[in-house]
This record gives sequence, structure tokens and C-alpha cells, in this order.
Amino acid sequence: MTDSTTSPERLAVVQLGRESFGVPLSDILYFVPAGQLVPSAGEVVWVRGGIQNPGNSSLAPVLDLAELWRDGRLACDWTHLILTRAGLAFGVGGYRTTGVLTIHSLRPSPGNPALVRAVIISDRPVAVIDSFQLVSIDMWRQLAPPA
Repeated sequence: MTDSTTSPERLAVVQLGRESFGVPLSDILYFVPAGQLVPSAGEVVWVRGGIQNPGNSSLAPVLDLAELWRDGRLACDWTHLILTRAGLAFGVGGYRTTGVLTIHSLRPSPGNPALVRAVIISDRPVAVIDSFQLVSIDMWRQLAPPA
């Protein structure tokens, strides 16, 4: 990991299968119990349903990151949904919060635009999810209701 440091921030460290990821607390609106998922049988396999935003009653899509990123190691039973400022949510198998940590940019980028930063926790890098980069413009079009 080469260093291009961003500002220090508190994180939620989330569990997805056998992997851990960081999510800046400033990107998170709510942690919601997974039982509040409203399932759907849509055409987009990486969308599991929706979640009611407690702040404004809108319905936010809930992404399955294991399906979105085609990585079976991330599959797990969800305990919580994380509703982000980007207007979407994703399921996690658990989370804990950290104190203030310094987030570093990864150079070169690993190719996934949602995972271009990391923090060091217990002497190892942990990728930080950028919720605004989880889905591309083309993916958002798949999420949009028909006109």
C-alpha cells in the first residue's frame, strides 16, 4: 500500500463472510436490523430488496455485495443493513466501530472503484468501502423503476 493519506475518520468495521471492510461513519445514515429488509424478486440479482429510510420514508435498494462483486467469500447471513448517504443499503454479518483511524488511498487502484482506500487495523490493511462508488451509472439504470 503506497501512501496518499486522507483525513482521519471513525469507521464501522463490517463483516462480510470471511472478510472485513471499513465504512466511514460519515457515510452511514443508519444501522438497521436485517429483519427490516423488504424482499423483492426483481431482475437484478445483486439487489435483495429494499429498506425503509427512517429519516424520510423513502425506499432504498439493499445490495448483496457478494453477488455484486461476484465473490462467494463475502456471502453470509446478514445481521444488519447499513443505509448509506448514497441512498442505498447493503447487508453485513456484523459490525463494530473504531476510534479515529487514518484512511490511505491505494496506489495503484485494485480495479474496484468502491475499494480504493484502506486503513491499518492490527497491522494489516482493511479495505474501506466508498458507498458512492458501489454502483455505476449503468447499474443505477437497472435499479430505476420503469418509466
